[in-house]
Amino acid sequence: LETALEVTGGYERIRVDFEADLHDSRDGSFSQEIMDKGLATLRKLKARAIDAGAKNFAGVATRAFRTAKNGEAYLRKLEDETGIKLHIASAAEEARMGFLAAVDAGDFDPRNIVVWDIGGGGSSMTMQKDDGEFVYYFGELASVVLRDTIIRSIQNKPKSVKTPNPMSASEVRAAMDIVRGEALGVPLVLRRKLAEPDTKIIGIGPVHFHSVRGQVKAEEVYTQEAVAKKLKERTGMTDEEIGDPWADTEVVNLILVNGMLEALQIPAVEAMNINVADGLLVDPNYW
Repeated sequence: LETALEVTGGYERIRVDFEADLHDSRDGSFSQEIMDKGLATLRKLKARAIDAGAKNFAGVATRAFRTAKNGEAYLRKLEDETGIKLHIASAAEEARMGFLAAVDAGDFDPRNIVVWDIGGGGSSMTMQKDDGEFVYYFGELASVVLRDTIIRSIQNKPKSVKTPNPMSASEVRAAMDIVRGEALGVPLVLRRKLAEPDTKIIGIGPVHFHSVRGQVKAEEVYTQEAVAKKLKERTGMTDEEIGDPWADTEVVNLILVNGMLEALQIPAVEAMNINVADGLLVDPNYW
């Protein structure tokens, strides 16, 4: 989970990896360590927001909180301790907020875009039909999920291993096969929308904007060709050679995005520096 603070003229993102913590859990619950870190982070962000002049506060929790056995109880504790109104969003609510945020930020015609969001434990694609109805695709494969699948199922390493790097070319190919299989789940109506020449594919969230776009050094639009080239360059690199705090998922994200782009025949993605937090700001249901 990326906990975000947005105020006029500023944006801050702090990594609190609830999804990875849940993957390591024996009973499907958040650990005390990650809950303490989450509370401390939320308090810090609220204090900074107050310094910036914020008067009202709201937040949404996503997939990890929907999944964790103690997700609801922990959210209520966060609410009590911080005074922030918090809500566990359903998958559809989360996807809708991302879509609304993209439309608002990019001034797009909502009928001409597909919004693609990738998180730590899940992903989504969202379109809006001419009658206003939303169509969603929800994928189980995402950044942390694919990372752990590679480590445990492809590399046959134990849970104690936290990075798949360095990855061999054969391991990358095996992971790409998994992603191509995931792409088969995208419904036909969305595939047809993706294939229309006027459709823009908008990538939101840190995987698209910070990880993939950042790695290929694109301004806004990154291409499938550029992602494939960077993946080839980073195959075999260690975390130290990659050299950033997100190294354990950087190559994984290239595999995930490249596999989907290939399978769905998407030539390019316009990456935007927005996420569900931006959707929260423009969705009146949470204020």
